[in-house]
Amino acid sequence: MIFRKARDGRGAKWAPRLVGSSFADAGFCGASANSGLFRFHDAISGAIGQEFMDETFVRDGMQAHVFAYDWLGRQFAVSSNLSETGERSSQERTVVVFSPFDMSITPLMHVDQFMDTLGLEMMVDFLQVDLFRAWRQKHGIDSLDLSHCAGTTVPAYCNGSLQLSNLTYDDMDVYLTFCSQTWNQMKRHPPGSAPPKLVCK
Repeated sequence: MIFRKARDGRGAKWAPRLVGSSFADAGFCGASANSGLFRFHDAISGAIGQEFMDETFVRDGMQAHVFAYDWLGRQFAVSSNLSETGERSSQERTVVVFSPFDMSITPLMHVDQFMDTLGLEMMVDFLQVDLFRAWRQKHGIDSLDLSHCAGTTVPAYCNGSLQLSNLTYDDMDVYLTFCSQTWNQMKRHPPGSAPPKLVCK
């Protein structure tokens, strides 16, 4: 991946405690690769991503600080209490991906291995490059900026599917807030309850 800095003055340092300053010191804050396929947080987007994390996952005992995000708004974070195999651990610094679409938690690898894996086929598949290309073409997007992402009209926990017809072009702050509020509302219902029906107007 080839990273380019934002041209709109963005890129203020974002170096939360669990992540450390290595990405920031290397100049990655606010940098974007492959037309917005993958982006490193700066101080603005990082605060948005971390608020989503705190409102949605920390209440379940997760300890994680975000450092990057992809075109689907998935938050890449460093967790101090989850191993690469998904086991609870207090000794790890594992890169973990939090998805607003289905609220899944996916551990990937130790943070020290992350940059070496970005260009590998496993990451290309994980980032769903072909779907990203089709989505950009549908919405006429040349390059995705730091403030937007592909949202979904209906998230997975409301019986939505991750396909082109369900993908929208959204402000990331608005989309993450919507997903967090909807998810937290869902969790207040008894197990087995039917998901709410979301209607676009």
